[in-house]
Amino acid sequence: MKTFTYYRRVYFRDTDAGGVVYHANYLAFAEEARTQALLTLSPDYTNQAMMAKGEVFVVCRCEVDFVRPAKLDDELVIYSNVLKLGAASALFGQEIKRGEELLAKVKVQVAAVDVSSGRPLRFNPQLKEELKEYLKTEE
Repeated sequence: MKTFTYYRRVYFRDTDAGGVVYHANYLAFAEEARTQALLTLSPDYTNQAMMAKGEVFVVCRCEVDFVRPAKLDDELVIYSNVLKLGAASALFGQEIKRGEELLAKVKVQVAAVDVSSGRPLRFNPQLKEELKEYLKTEE
């Protein structure tokens, strides 16, 4: 099983007045990591390229467990795996860490949908095969 790894620094814009990362930004960090993970698989997975083909990914569900706060200037590492892979959706599991210290656990379910109709689409077979390499059973 492979794991996507994404590095990110916490900037002033990510924090509240006390220098602590604002809670909604953990979801933004997780999305950055998932987007970069797809781009690592293929440049065909840019948002514009997918929209040109008439398909996009939408978030159907998300869950965040906050463990410790991230702070201004922290160097974060976001690890991403696929926990479940369906015909038209995937459940991603992500951990946001500062060094070895767990800060947050994120689960996000995304679905592939047709841009015009908003109806679910089956995953591209090549993408599904590539995502299987990152499949991890839940702990």
